[in-house]
Amino acid sequence: MPKLVWTEEGKSSRLELTGPATFGRGPDNTIVLADKNLSRHHGIVQPDGQGGWWVQDRDSSNGILVNGRREIHTLLSNGATFTAGGVSFTFEGPESSGLDRTVPMAIPAAAPKPLPSPAGGFPPVPATPSSTSRNALIAVFVTVAAMALLAAAIVFFRRSTDAARNGGGISSVFDSEGDKLRKDLASQDPTIRWAAYKKLKASGSDPDPVPLWILDLKGHPDHEVRQAAAEKLEKVRDRRAIPQLRWSHKHDDNFGVRRHSGNALEAMGIDE
Repeated sequence: MPKLVWTEEGKSSRLELTGPATFGRGPDNTIVLADKNLSRHHGIVQPDGQGGWWVQDRDSSNGILVNGRREIHTLLSNGATFTAGGVSFTFEGPESSGLDRTVPMAIPAAAPKPLPSPAGGFPPVPATPSSTSRNALIAVFVTVAAMALLAAAIVFFRRSTDAARNGGGISSVFDSEGDKLRKDLASQDPTIRWAAYKKLKASGSDPDPVPLWILDLKGHPDHEVRQAAAEKLEKVRDRRAIPQLRWSHKHDDNFGVRRHSGNALEAMGIDE
């Protein structure tokens, strides 16, 4: 059973995860924390329905940091750490996956020994495989083939799931160029990520542009591009953009970016 371990003011606590677990200062959270840098409903750790677990920001003011970077939602691996305010969390997941299980194999029976030579000096009769031995060999072959098919199915399922999450379809699982383009969507270089978006769009995929607008709003050097991203987010009202809209509304050095970020927050009913 996975566990969540957290440290607040030098004191460590642990929770066995049996379902979604919320954390924040509010008394209705699964994990109630006193840190003043936390929002009342700061974040949630929840299963993804496929054996994995996510940590997600619940529109908090100060966000969740993973490896020093603010993230909206992140898939957790065994030993993954993240911080919220002054509280440090560690996720303890299963140490092995289904691929680590050992499937028992049938062991062929030993072939019978040759009969001794007759008294007259005739050569011994050559040994032939018994029906038991043949059946055991068939069992080995079938078992090995089943293991190979199972492993291939698991790999195919995981890769197709990852492709679907990143905006692609199952047909693109074996497309190495498509895999690279989907990785490029998260590039810190806006030229690379938008070129990847256009190529995927032209190939028939339908990548979600909202994360790209969030990245532009977060760090594009051109204030006109940041302002255009804020206008887009104002129209689509995607709540994944709330943390960055809050920051841009308060801290961006361009008035147009601040104004459209504030309008987007107001359109989603977010009070500043």
